[in-house]
Amino acid sequence: IYLYDAYKNRVRRKTDLLMKHTFVSFLCLLLAFVALGVSYYPQKGHSWIMLYGIFLFMGWISSLILGMTFKTLPFIVWNTHYKMLSGKVKVPLPKDLYSERLVTYQFYLLIAALLLLTTAVLLQWYLLLRIALFTWIILAFVYVYNLLQVLFHKTDISS
Repeated sequence: IYLYDAYKNRVRRKTDLLMKHTFVSFLCLLLAFVALGVSYYPQKGHSWIMLYGIFLFMGWISSLILGMTFKTLPFIVWNTHYKMLSGKVKVPLPKDLYSERLVTYQFYLLIAALLLLTTAVLLQWYLLLRIALFTWIILAFVYVYNLLQVLFHKTDISS
């Protein structure tokens, strides 16, 4: 009830995409617990055990990593590059060190990959499973490219 009230009465109305990653992460954690409960039924146990692992590792942990990387790492890189210059010259913000457009692609690729993978496991459709795995690979490339942009950021001082 408190979380709902805090969300409803929040000051910052627009939720940034990185926090949506966190929401998807905890939604996957909830779905993992549901899948674990359903896995005790002998008829559908195997698929639901796989879904438990998918929601736990690919959903909860991966989504947290994908979202929180661009909350913390740009600040760390910004701090090492610009802390001595802050207030003296115009410096970029930590959010300017990564591409928000790529984070948007990353978010939608994550949602698509999770939906495709869970559908493929439930229906045991191997072509869809390959498509889902290809989507995960594209997601990984987008993530690594954006991560490398942050890690290899060159200090740009605008006077």
